[in-house]
Amino acid sequence: MPFGPGEPHPRHPELAWAVIEQPRGERHRMEFHPQRGAFVSTEQESLLYQRRFKGACGWVAGFGEPPAPHVDVLVLTSAQPQPGEVLEVRVAGLFMRADGDHQLLAVDIHEPPPHGAVDLQDLPTPTLAMLDRLYPEVGAGEGWYGLEEARAFLAAGVPARP
Repeated sequence: MPFGPGEPHPRHPELAWAVIEQPRGERHRMEFHPQRGAFVSTEQESLLYQRRFKGACGWVAGFGEPPAPHVDVLVLTSAQPQPGEVLEVRVAGLFMRADGDHQLLAVDIHEPPPHGAVDLQDLPTPTLAMLDRLYPEVGAGEGWYGLEEARAFLAAGVPARP
């Protein structure tokens, strides 16, 4: 049985359900153990913590769950969601990685603006700088893409990872 909603959001790919795996500000990397239905803190320091990402991360419900193929999501939120909490989010962008482990970018629906789409390019400069810190070295075929590319990616489903 899936953790969180087993189906994509009814307004997919505009909106999604984000199952939180890594809370905001958590120093240690969290891992999901599906056989136990539990989130476990590891000894490994979180890359999000190291690079001062002020949001949370997890996966998009309805598209698999770790460690099986799934869609990762970075969530911009001022809330303090805990592992396993499900947030309704607006799709905003996508970081395409050469290794196929792409990262969807989404904004908690409770963050401004309260209505309408949020595109990566419309985010404030400090937020864009924070996102750039996550991937300081961008290789060929990698980079940040906006709303339309992110929605197209999510609409295509879960890609096979190399």
